[in-house]
Amino acid sequence: MDGPTTRFYVLTPTAAGDRTAAAGGSGCVGVGPVTLPGLLDRPEIVTRRNENEVARAEFDQWAVPLEDAIPQILVEDLAALLGGNHLEARPWTDA
Repeated sequence: MDGPTTRFYVLTPTAAGDRTAAAGGSGCVGVGPVTLPGLLDRPEIVTRRNENEVARAEFDQWAVPLEDAIPQILVEDLAALLGGNHLEARPWTDA
């Protein structure tokens, strides 16, 4: 008998239809650094069961480390919400 199969998940930006663009402006917004609690800094998806208990889903894992995914998703969502292209995740580049 085969054992459980590991499933992999990714974070995605908010759907375009759910976004409301703000008036455009000049400037640049930087996102980062993002620091995760040690509890979440792992490939397995961790959920809270109650105030004092969490569960680690051994066979439900992040396909990309959250420390890499979260800043990029924040940049994409902010760009859509702010209506600008001047957003950047760390590490900064010289523009």
